[in-house]
Amino acid sequence: MLELAHGVDATVGPSCWWTLPHLVSPPQLNRYYGHQGPGRSHSQEGRAGARRHPRTALPTAALPPTLLSGGFGLALLRRRASAWRGAFDPRGRASRRAQGGQGNAQSAHVRVVTYNVLSPTLCSPNRFPHCRSEDLLESFRWPRLIAQLEAALADSVPTVFCLQEVDELWAGKLHAYFQRRGWHFAYAMTPLTYFPPIGVALAFPSDIELEEIIMVRPAGQLKLTSRSSTRWQRFKDWLFPQRARDEGAAWVLAARKQNRLLAARLKVKCESKSFIAATYHMPCLFDEPVQRQAKAIHAMLLRDALMLRFPQERLVLAGDFNTKPEDSELEVLMEGQLSEMDVAWPAALEDQGLDFARWQAGPLQLHNAYAHCNLDYTNYAWIEGSPAPFRATLDYIFTTSPIEVVQVLTPPQVPLGAPVLPTAEQPSDHVLLAADLSL
Repeated sequence: MLELAHGVDATVGPSCWWTLPHLVSPPQLNRYYGHQGPGRSHSQEGRAGARRHPRTALPTAALPPTLLSGGFGLALLRRRASAWRGAFDPRGRASRRAQGGQGNAQSAHVRVVTYNVLSPTLCSPNRFPHCRSEDLLESFRWPRLIAQLEAALADSVPTVFCLQEVDELWAGKLHAYFQRRGWHFAYAMTPLTYFPPIGVALAFPSDIELEEIIMVRPAGQLKLTSRSSTRWQRFKDWLFPQRARDEGAAWVLAARKQNRLLAARLKVKCESKSFIAATYHMPCLFDEPVQRQAKAIHAMLLRDALMLRFPQERLVLAGDFNTKPEDSELEVLMEGQLSEMDVAWPAALEDQGLDFARWQAGPLQLHNAYAHCNLDYTNYAWIEGSPAPFRATLDYIFTTSPIEVVQVLTPPQVPLGAPVLPTAEQPSDHVLLAADLSL
C-alpha cells in the first residue's frame, strides 16, 4: 500500500503528485529537495529534461524584450519551465515527492488542465494592492503564463487545456501561440457591459479530433418579463413592494449573468474514444443569500444544459466555479440536490414559471477528480477593499462514469502569511490544476 500526498491511500483514490512551490532555478532545487537525486545534479537533470522534451522551449516571439536580457533571461525561464514540468512525470521526482506514490501515466488516455489565467483587464495595482507592481504587468505575466502551460503538458498522452478569464487580448495571443504548435483553439466570450469582456477557452493538440463544438449561455433560457403583467400581480406588488423585489432578486441577478459554457466533443485518435471536454466560469457571487441563490440557479441551469446535450457521453467539466467545497451550490452542480431550507434555495416565481424544484435531480452525477486530495486552496488573493486575504478552493475538474482518475496535480503549498498571488512564480491569483484520466 502506497502512502500518497496528503495521506491519500493508493487503494481508495487517484494519486496526487506534487509540483514545486514555485518555478525555481536549478540551484534552488537543491534547497527544496535537500538532495541531488540519483547520481546527477538538478542542473544536469534540467538540461536532460529539455532534450527529452524539446517542445517545452518557449517561442522567443512570445517574450517581451525586458525578459530577454538581464538576470531574468530567456535561458532561466526555460530552465524554470523544464524543472517544473518534472513534477508531472510520475516516473521521476514527482513520485518521490509524493512519498512513494506513483501514478500510472501509461494507463491515462488524456490529461485535462484547468486554469483561471487572471485577465489583464482585472489585474492592476489598484485591484491587487498587496502585490508587487511588476508582477501585475501584462508584459511580465504573459511569459510566466506560457511557462505554466508548457509545464503542464503531458509527455505520453494528449493534453486538453480549459482556460477561464481570457480577455480579448490574451485570446488572440493564445490563439497564435497554440496555432504555432499546430493545436486547435476555441474561445467563447461572455458579453459584459460594466467590465471589459472576458471568456473561456479550450485548446487541444492535433492528435485529438474535433467532432463538434458547442457554445451555450445556460442563463439564456431565463426570459424574465415585467412582474406586473396582471392586475392581481400589480396589486400584490403595490401592497408588498419589498417582497416583490426580494422574491425575484435571485432570478433577475442570475439572468444578468450570461456566462458561456464551451464544450467540445473530442476523439483521441489512437484510442478511438470520444469524450466531452467542457469549461465554465461560474459568476463570482458569494456570501449574500441572494447571490448564493443566483449561483445555485446557474449551477442547475449548467446541469440542465449538460444533460440536454450530452446525456450518455463521457464528460469532463473543468473550470473556476467560484464555489467553496462546503457550499451547498456545489452539491447542486454535482448531484442536482438542494434542500428547500437551504439559504441558497431561491423562491419560486410562479407567474414567470420559474421553480427551482423543477430542475432538481436528473441522471447527471459529477465526480470531483480531487475528492481524495484535500486541496487547501486554488485561489489566494487580497483584493482592494478586503480586510484580509481570501484563500479557498474554487476550481475543480469534474468527471462522469466511466472515466477514471489516474492521478492529479497537487498545487504548490503556500503557507498562511506568504505573499498573496499573483507573484513572480504564479502569474494568476489562481493555481493550475491537472488530472490524468482514463476514458
